[in-house]
Amino acid sequence: AVFCEWPLGATLAEAQEILSIRVPRNFDCSDPGRLLKERAKALGIEAPFLGLMTAIPSLERVKVSTEREGGLVATAIATVGISNASTPGFAGVHDCRPGTVNLVVLLDAHLEKGAMVRAATLAAEAKALAFFQAGIIGKEGLPATGTSTDVEVVGCTGRGPSLCYAGPVTQVGHLLAKAVYRAVSEGLKEETK
Repeated sequence: AVFCEWPLGATLAEAQEILSIRVPRNFDCSDPGRLLKERAKALGIEAPFLGLMTAIPSLERVKVSTEREGGLVATAIATVGISNASTPGFAGVHDCRPGTVNLVVLLDAHLEKGAMVRAATLAAEAKALAFFQAGIIGKEGLPATGTSTDVEVVGCTGRGPSLCYAGPVTQVGHLLAKAVYRAVSEGLKEETK
């Protein structure tokens, strides 16, 4: 199962593929779903799939962090951009802009639907903590918690006992948060060099 907030709307579904495509920094974000569907079709990917877009210049900028404990495994894959850093509630409404954080969290576990949603919010919390500790300031002059176009994808294998909760004090939540924090922090270090 996969939970994702992405350009075609939030979904909790079974997905077979996660597609991440590079776009230029001046990309027109007015119809991201169309481009994702076109690229998926060109690659022979059929529904269901989830799509992400990034303007990172090379694959060397992708950060991966894995945490293991007690038979559970959490891996966070992050692309990190901060040119669009923002502060929720203060950024105002504007068009989408390149400069985002894409997070893909893969869990070798069986999460129930509610736990999947909580895992996605926990991933966002860990990302926000990394931004805060790195001192990233949004265009509003306030601490940024990410960018205005961030996407979090959480996928799980469905193996093991069914977990109904994935908060920060659960084993799966603890591992997820550590992996996300580490991957995003590493990406922020590169972005702020």
